[in-house]
Amino acid sequence: MMAIIPPEVSIQGGNERNSDAFRDQERRESLNYQQRIYTWMLMGKTQKRILVDIQRIQDTNLLLEEAGYFEGKMASPNEIAEVLGVDAILTAHFKLKRKMTDSEAKTFDFLIGGGPAQRYGGTPYSSNTKVTLELYDQELSKVLWQYDAKLPRGMRSAASRVVDDLMETATKKSPYYGYPKK
Repeated sequence: MMAIIPPEVSIQGGNERNSDAFRDQERRESLNYQQRIYTWMLMGKTQKRILVDIQRIQDTNLLLEEAGYFEGKMASPNEIAEVLGVDAILTAHFKLKRKMTDSEAKTFDFLIGGGPAQRYGGTPYSSNTKVTLELYDQELSKVLWQYDAKLPRGMRSAASRVVDDLMETATKKSPYYGYPKK
């Protein structure tokens, strides 16, 4: 069984970096990405393209919370897998780079009359999202698979769009991906 750990989300840029609201936003983004990765993996599981069982994220997060993971009490992938009772963990690191602060972005939206994503195919909020996925195998005590990507979407793109773009190619290269039997 595999567990999907809440991704590490790092938002670079902007002058709100040290605020509690900024850290809360990173935490919310982490849970949004985790949920979407889980949904994507379950969809692949029902289509018989993902060849491993996936722990429910509610169970994963509850066990992590009880073990003090969110307070920084656990660091090693082996410890995490052991606490969760799984054979493997999928970790992700999302690095979003902001081009402007929230107040600058709101002013920009106001001046052009709405979100620029619909008009220009991009946003002024983020130039890109860099992502690293790692699949850690507890029995082997090592990273079994790693995937790095740079996506042109960022802060104002829905987590579902970012994750769909990522998982479309990443899962096909993972060791737990297969083709449905006919």
